[in-house]
Amino acid sequence: MDCFLIGLHNKRLAAYEQLDDQLNKLKMSKDVAAFNSAVKAINNDYKNETSQINEILKKLKVDGPDAADKVSELQKADKVIKLTQRS
Repeated sequence: MDCFLIGLHNKRLAAYEQLDDQLNKLKMSKDVAAFNSAVKAINNDYKNETSQINEILKKLKVDGPDAADKVSELQKADKVIKLTQRS
């Protein structure tokens, strides 16, 4: 499960990089429709990864409270990053 969780987190981190890339493309191309479409797809993937991590967290709270605490901290840090990126 550790590798799966790490994979989900890495995919979520990649979403941030993709958003930065799309913003840079928007600055050059000024194609707002393409930007919005790409951001929608990226956000959808991000939400799916976060949802899967939350499901793992629910299971960990029962099976491994120490691991659940670490994943919970990961989720909190991700929320901070997401809020920072929006501003």
